[in-house]
Order: sequence, then structure tokens, then C-alpha cells
Amino acid sequence: MRIKFLEIGIIKLATIVCLLQSCTKNDLPKHTEIREVKSENGNQTKLMTFLFQPALEQNSEVIIDFSTRQLIFRNIYEFIEEPPPPPSKNGITKPFYEPRKPMIPFVADLSLNDIENLNKLINILKNDDYKRIEGKYIDGMGCNFMIYDGKNVKNGFIARDKTENQAELQKYMLTLLLEKNKFQENVSVIDYYFNF
Repeated sequence: MRIKFLEIGIIKLATIVCLLQSCTKNDLPKHTEIREVKSENGNQTKLMTFLFQPALEQNSEVIIDFSTRQLIFRNIYEFIEEPPPPPSKNGITKPFYEPRKPMIPFVADLSLNDIENLNKLINILKNDDYKRIEGKYIDGMGCNFMIYDGKNVKNGFIARDKTENQAELQKYMLTLLLEKNKFQENVSVIDYYFNF
């Protein structure tokens, strides 16, 4: 079972890397400045993903391409509407209103300042910041993040209890996401993520 999940993860990562490599610097608009960001081991941060996986709300993924300075926000799973309530005993069915709205994926440009702030947060991560703090969690949100520097992939796992660096990274990611969001339908979900 683990091998299957690992294979799927490797295939997803390979697909993202291939897509990114297919876009050359010549494909970018003339006003786009290419500025590569160094990680603490001297390699350049190329890609970062951040997954928000709450138990009671829609799951999403943020992909950050450091070379094009773009943020991609998308839902991980298809939106499933709540089922309508059963008919009442007298046979009269009231109209059903679905209060939740599906998230709308978007792409947003990031500033050099956004990229530099992310790079600072990445560079202060220590080995313990890539590990989940174990606890007895009944409900809440799990987060996973991945940092790819062109050679190495580092996976990080965040649960309800966080290290200081994990909390800072998650808070900055959510703040950036809310700031760059383009659709009202996404606001309630992003706000919900701030609770954890």
C-alpha cells in the first residue's frame, strides 16, 4: 500500500517538474525578472507545495514556482454537495440550499518580496520542523509541504501542535493565499484554515 502511494507521489512530482521545465525563460513576458533563490545548502529553491487537509472542510494545495514567481491554488478533491434532507412526514419537501461553495482554483503572481519572505522561512527550517509533532488529535487539520531545490526533495508534516517555524510558515502561507485570492468562494475555506 505504501509503495502505491509513493509511486503516485513520485508521478505527481515528476509531472509538476516536467511542466515547469517545459516553460523556458524565453516563454516569460519581457518584464519578468528571473531571480533565483538560494536555500541554506546552496541549492536554488525551485518549487514548494503546501497541502491543507482539514477533517471537516475542503482540501487544497498551494504550489509555488520560485522561478516564475507564481502561486497556484487548487482543490485536491472534487467538490461533493451535501445531500438534501429527507422529505418531511407530510410529504412536503422544502427547497434545499447548499451553503458551501466549491473552491475556485487560481494562479497569482508573487512579488520579489513574497519570494524572499518565503525563502527566509524555508532557510530557518530545521530537521525537527519537517516532522509532525505526535499527539492524540480527534479533529483538526493536517498540512504537508514539500520543498524541491533541483536536486533534493524535502517533505514536511504539520499537525495541530506545531514547532515555532512550522507555525510561522503555515501562517505566512495562509496570509499570502488570502492576499492573492481572486474569488469570494475561497474566502470561507481559507478563513477556516486559520483556525488550526
